[in-house]
Formats: sequence, structure tokens, C-alpha cells
Amino acid sequence: MTVIGLAQNYGTSGLRDWISSNVLSVVLLCIAVLLAAVAHKQEFGKAMGTVVIVVVGLAVAGIALNGDYAAIGRFFIGLVSQG
Repeated sequence: MTVIGLAQNYGTSGLRDWISSNVLSVVLLCIAVLLAAVAHKQEFGKAMGTVVIVVVGLAVAGIALNGDYAAIGRFFIGLVSQG
């Protein structure tokens, strides 16, 4: 009976919370350091391409972790529109 009771407590919410609070911060920090190094070499085109890829990747991660498609869509529209 104990095994069945423990099996009911499994899920992905703990992993999702850990990823959103730990892994994404570390990944963003690493990307920022790499972008600074690339920009220091004056390869701005490569740095901007990386920024675009990172923003799209973060949008996908935000959708996966949050599930609020409308809010993320409004954020991206706000990036390219005025007001």
C-alpha cells in the first residue's frame, strides 16, 4: 500500500520548478558572457544572430514552463511594434 501511495505523488511539477528557478538563470548568464566575448572581437552580426536565437529559445521555454501562449505572443508583438 505504501508503494501505491508514493507513486501517486510523482509528476513533473518539481522538475519544472527547478528548471525555471535554476537552469534558465545559469544558461542566460553563460549566454551573456559568450555574447560579450563575441562582441569584444567585433563580430556584431554573429552576436545579434545569437541574441535572436536565444530570444526564440526563451519564448519556447516560457511556453513550455508557463503555458500562457497569449502573454508570450503579446510580448513578442511588443518587441516589434510601437506602443
